[in-house]
Amino acid sequence: MVKCSLCGRELLPSHLKEDILRGGGEILGGGSGFSNLLQGCTCPRCELVFCFNCRGPEACHYCGEVVQAATTTTYGRWTVKEAKFEGKTMDEAIKKAESAHLLKILEEKPSRAAKVTGKGDDEEAAFKAARKKVPKESPEEKGYRLVQKGEPFECQVDAFSEKEATDKVMGLLGQGDKLLRQECLRPPTRGFLGVGKKPGAWKASCFKPYVVEIEYEAPFFVKALVKV
Repeated sequence: MVKCSLCGRELLPSHLKEDILRGGGEILGGGSGFSNLLQGCTCPRCELVFCFNCRGPEACHYCGEVVQAATTTTYGRWTVKEAKFEGKTMDEAIKKAESAHLLKILEEKPSRAAKVTGKGDDEEAAFKAARKKVPKESPEEKGYRLVQKGEPFECQVDAFSEKEATDKVMGLLGQGDKLLRQECLRPPTRGFLGVGKKPGAWKASCFKPYVVEIEYEAPFFVKALVKV
């Protein structure tokens, strides 16, 4: 049973309310009234649930994250939720939904072209990292290509301390780049009473990773309403 984290009201996803009104409640096991059920929302960050009366304008009371429609509720004697199923064929995805006590299919998506990337210290490691991201239900992998060849590079910064130098180098690195080592070329000078103070110079040895891209067919997708 899903209730508002603040007031305790039972929650009802917005798309269910229309189905119950059209079907007289039969889709969820009978019953005519749902006056005590309110449309709800859930915070994707802290997973707290709120009814519309308690949620605030558009954000979670606790962390400020924008809220989304609640995915579970109760009606009559059943607890229901939205669930997603994938398969190498549409029939396989639907069978998975049926095995999970399917009540109604809400959305179907056919297989489509998709891409993932992986990074590593060499091409094989980058390929393995990308391969882990390919869904096991993918009907087909179409191949891969080397997007970026890994290579070492250097950069130089001026700073008044080693920590400041490290922070500046990290700010220059791209996503996935590694700082291998850092060398002081010229130590900083303090000067006298702040006069003549000069930063030191540091040289950083870095490495840009290999990047591999895999193209594949995304699994067939079904979103359904199922009994919990």
